[in-house]
Amino acid sequence: MKADEGTGNATIQEMQQDAFQHLAEIEATEDPDKDEEEEETMKAPALKEYNPASPAMAGAAMESSGPQQSSESSLNDDDARCYSARYQDIDALLDPKAHFSSTGLQQGRLGTCAKRLTDYEALRYIQQNPEISRQFGRSGASAIEQAKAHWRKAGYKNPMYAASLIDKDNKPFKCAEKANESCKCPGTMWFGVATRPDNKAKIETFEEMREWKTVSQETDDWQSCSAVDFGSDPMPGFDKQCFCEVKPEYEASRCADEGDDCGCSGHVYFGTKLNADKELATFNDMLEMGYAILDAGAGGMTTCTSEAFKNADPAPNTPKQCFCDDRRTFTSSTDIASIMDYWVEQSVLVSSETEIKVMSE
Repeated sequence: MKADEGTGNATIQEMQQDAFQHLAEIEATEDPDKDEEEEETMKAPALKEYNPASPAMAGAAMESSGPQQSSESSLNDDDARCYSARYQDIDALLDPKAHFSSTGLQQGRLGTCAKRLTDYEALRYIQQNPEISRQFGRSGASAIEQAKAHWRKAGYKNPMYAASLIDKDNKPFKCAEKANESCKCPGTMWFGVATRPDNKAKIETFEEMREWKTVSQETDDWQSCSAVDFGSDPMPGFDKQCFCEVKPEYEASRCADEGDDCGCSGHVYFGTKLNADKELATFNDMLEMGYAILDAGAGGMTTCTSEAFKNADPAPNTPKQCFCDDRRTFTSSTDIASIMDYWVEQSVLVSSETEIKVMSE
């Protein structure tokens, strides 16, 4: 029996080997590409988070998100370079990012390449740039904070945006050379260091003082430049001074360039975009140089074109812009009617002159 069982087992093994060999021969004659596809199909799906993105995907990500932004407690590479260049006590041996975390935050040092905007500056940033006001609104705390964030992220790199912040007729001024002096400030009074903590140099400008920790108060009367009146000392142990940022008077804000829509619930002014010096015209420039005007009504949207203003052309052959006066402050309803009657007459005269010229030819 044992011999028979052994012989039987051997026969079964030989049959299995023949079957495996035959199967191998069949597989060898099949399409190798099909085998590879089947093998890939059987693999577990890769974890996407561990796979590097394709160049196209990486480019799209960079375009949508841009470089990583600095946070309140840490700097990105660009801001770290600006921080290192701005302060004299950071040499090649110091890591600017580490210095900002350990010292800069405590001293209120400016960590970004973009300067800090005050509320007045942020409001001007909104009112001078229609594309900004269309995104965030023309006034209010939320609009101001969003405008500041826009400036920090990208706005400071744009020369036109930077120029729009400058109010030549209303610059902050030093109202107290040292602590405990009093000054009258019809706006925001700022309390900060008088000498730089990094190299002891005297600070002469408002912007330089605000590269360090400051405190401020709204005021319209005399106030002492002191920690007592401000309620705190931003940097104990350093000489202090005060600057006054005068509250800007209300004026109409730029709401559109020619051809764009102006969202305005008040009076819309249409006039030249360039003043006599070929610079961007202010609202006052427009009032002096001539304008057309209409009342947009509540929640109105006006296209900044001649056609929207009864074919008025206050500045022929030059680019134009529109301003919005939400409060209807500067022009009465009677004056609006008179102004637009004038432009209608002018339009009729121009049409008549054109017809006469065509007929004479």
